[in-house]
Amino acid sequence: MELDLTGVRSFVVLARTRNFTSAARELRISPAGLTKRIQSLERQLGTALVERDQGGVSGLTHQGALLATSAPTLLGLADTIRTAVHTATPETLRIGVEGFGRSPELDARVRTATAALRVMHPRASVSMWGLGYVHPVTALRSSSCDLVFSPMPAHDPGLASARLWPLRRIGVVSGRHRLAAWDTVDVETFAAEPTLHAHLMEPRFASLWVLGDVRSLDGARIELVAPRVLDDIMTRLEAGREVLALHAAAQAQLPPGIRSLRLAGAPTAWYHLLWQRSRHSALARTFLQIVDHGCRVGNQGRNVDVDHWRDRPTDDDPSRAPS
Repeated sequence: MELDLTGVRSFVVLARTRNFTSAARELRISPAGLTKRIQSLERQLGTALVERDQGGVSGLTHQGALLATSAPTLLGLADTIRTAVHTATPETLRIGVEGFGRSPELDARVRTATAALRVMHPRASVSMWGLGYVHPVTALRSSSCDLVFSPMPAHDPGLASARLWPLRRIGVVSGRHRLAAWDTVDVETFAAEPTLHAHLMEPRFASLWVLGDVRSLDGARIELVAPRVLDDIMTRLEAGREVLALHAAAQAQLPPGIRSLRLAGAPTAWYHLLWQRSRHSALARTFLQIVDHGCRVGNQGRNVDVDHWRDRPTDDDPSRAPS
């Protein structure tokens, strides 16, 4: 029997709420219907997932805890593939964004690059969405994405990457935190505070946001959280004890009770564009060259010179793509 993703989605909600009635209400089904979904999922996997008592769920089994940790990546990839199939045309460039999602800054850069792309490919369109915690290797190899924007360069031998523009990190704290009165804080002082970390992030990606390049993570005060969306982290942050490092582009989206701080002395981080070496279409190659050229001439991709791309060949040698 194949794994039912609807059952997996239902289990994720139940694992979070630990209550059949609350989970069923959120899923807009009856508690009995939810019970049937979970029982069916357990039969598919051949193991119990929840520990039951008279009140419903007293906890998760070892297998249930493992599924609760792994399921968001599985569901994220399923959503990515569904979006890719829905938007796929020969002239559609599919771009994933690693992390919690897109920023207005990134959207603006992509819009200007898309305008230049259409000079050479008039029918081209760009479809872009957040990958969440889906690893770029997984997204690219599944052919659900042609390119991936990531705060990290390619580490897999099957992928290549081009370094684009600096990625500025900020510190984020509750308005009640002792650092909230500061506008600027030394990054080492900030890194000494208890730091929130989403347990689903893989180490290479998480290190950037728990300031692993500032101090060793051994002995760091890392507090694990299991968010569904960024708002879940903000709710935890508002309690006032932990801190968080974020992309500066997220500053405009912070709720009123959260303060942002400049991190003095933080090492420079960079945004990257990743692709699979064995699958690099002319459309993806052209987009990559446009964005890379914008960064090299110093405008950081904000004001791509569209005229620069007029009368250029539409199928450049792949070896000319940045690496």
